[in-house]
Amino acid sequence: MIPIQKRAVETLSIRKITSILLITLGLWGSGVAAADNPVANKTVRIATMHNYPPFVYAQSNAAFIRDEVIAPGSDSAVIRGYAWDVLRESFHAVGYRIELTVAPWARAVMYMENQTADVLFPTSKNHLRLQKYAYANNALTKNNLLIYVRADTDLQWRGFVTLSGKAVAVIRGFNYGEA
Repeated sequence: MIPIQKRAVETLSIRKITSILLITLGLWGSGVAAADNPVANKTVRIATMHNYPPFVYAQSNAAFIRDEVIAPGSDSAVIRGYAWDVLRESFHAVGYRIELTVAPWARAVMYMENQTADVLFPTSKNHLRLQKYAYANNALTKNNLLIYVRADTDLQWRGFVTLSGKAVAVIRGFNYGEA
């Protein structure tokens, strides 16, 4: 899912993002160039993380660049992943230049909160995010979260209550679903 700020944005409105996704589907099949599109030369500010394969991840040989501008037809020097490919191509197909910020997840979320990013990806829905962000009707990705334990543990899973009193590692700011 891709949350979009619930506010008027000069560079990208919610109505435009819906149009972008719909138009992109038609453009891929029709071969229309981005330069022929009336929204050409627009900019969208996207924030993401670098460590969520296969959705988005840093190239192993890339020097880490926190901010980069990606013109239509170009790719990031830092990140790869299929969610990134779909998102990038969707915006580029309709002439959007991407201002990409790659940061730890909690900081990327903060960029959405302080409105220095228009789009945060990849992300999931929860009741708090639904109060702040508008989401596309169709998910870009689907993901199941798994809990890994040592093979020699006697832990028997009975829901999240099983973790009560246990040390659990998490990613700061990450959504693990409704409890």
